[in-house]
Amino acid sequence: NGSVTPAAGTLELKGTANQNVTSNGATYNNVIFNNSSLNTAITLLDDMTISGSITLTDGIVTTGLNKLISTSTNASDLPIGSSTAFIDGNIRKSIATNTQTYTFPIGKGNKSSDYSPAELTNNNMVGPTRLDISFGEIIEEDGHVKVFREKPQVSQGLINGGFMVL
Repeated sequence: NGSVTPAAGTLELKGTANQNVTSNGATYNNVIFNNSSLNTAITLLDDMTISGSITLTDGIVTTGLNKLISTSTNASDLPIGSSTAFIDGNIRKSIATNTQTYTFPIGKGNKSSDYSPAELTNNNMVGPTRLDISFGEIIEEDGHVKVFREKPQVSQGLINGGFMVL
């Protein structure tokens, strides 16, 4: 927790205690998330925009209603993640017409078993310039699955005890 002036360099959020991050509309070049705190390591208190690469070394990044925004169209600028380093919340990824495979290091919760990455192979898709993705929990009622939508989605699929919203 402290002040940072965004620049052309790399910001590393490193530590062993929970960190709260407020970006105030700034765009960061490269960001490394490296916090070994148990449970939620880093919480975004507003949208965080990153124009270069994102590295998930350690720690779960929670966005709440906010978004981690990657404005780079290069698929490799958004990492694969791991069961100890992923995004619990919302990701916005800029894309271009290409054949790259975009991996979304996403999950729902703060345990290693909550990690549920998704992949999208672009196949020269024309039109969309960005993708918003999140992971929601399945809600059951009387033994039946109930999935509630708050906004329109292009696609959703049931995986690992939840549903992916794209």
